[in-house]
Amino acid sequence: AFQLAGYTAAIIAFPMVNTVEITQLWDIAQARVCEVIVGILCGGVMMMILPSTSDGTTLLTALKNMHSRLLEHASLLWQPETTDAIRTAHEGVIGQILTMNLLRIQAFWSHYRFRRQNALLNSLLHQQLRMTSVISSLRRMLLNWPNPPSNTREIIEQLLSELIKSNANSYTVACIIAPLRPVDARDYRHVAFWQRLRYFCRLYLRSSHY
Repeated sequence: AFQLAGYTAAIIAFPMVNTVEITQLWDIAQARVCEVIVGILCGGVMMMILPSTSDGTTLLTALKNMHSRLLEHASLLWQPETTDAIRTAHEGVIGQILTMNLLRIQAFWSHYRFRRQNALLNSLLHQQLRMTSVISSLRRMLLNWPNPPSNTREIIEQLLSELIKSNANSYTVACIIAPLRPVDARDYRHVAFWQRLRYFCRLYLRSSHY
């Protein structure tokens, strides 16, 4: 828009330096503005008609990269330390997921295939945001848990190593996290952590499937 405004000002102003007729200046300006609007509309229509999957390919690549980065982010946040780098990394991940929504909108207009799958792509973005929220909640539980099981850290590392594999499945993940299953149902901290961890695994495996 800024480039077109500059071009319009240059095309109108430069030839009309010595013109004193206001009517002539108005006619040329009006014609130029109409040409710009028609050009923008034609460009939008052509983007809808002609197949162009570059934006969609960029979106799919970004979704896959973010899906893998969520495990790295979980490994970082589930550390017992509290630093400014962790807070910055968490804000950065959320910002990248929200920015990918712009890619989804561009992909929606780039090709009819992405318009058909818009609901699925939107769902994947929401799942990634939800996983980020679950990672953050699990971190708060770990930091505020006075006496967690001694093998919690080892099981979490083993879980992240399994989830990063392309052939990860629900049975193997269930076997890994089974030792963390709470024995006492009245231990609300343990029960809440267990349910939240299972929810994260289900979300991640579902997102990996899609």
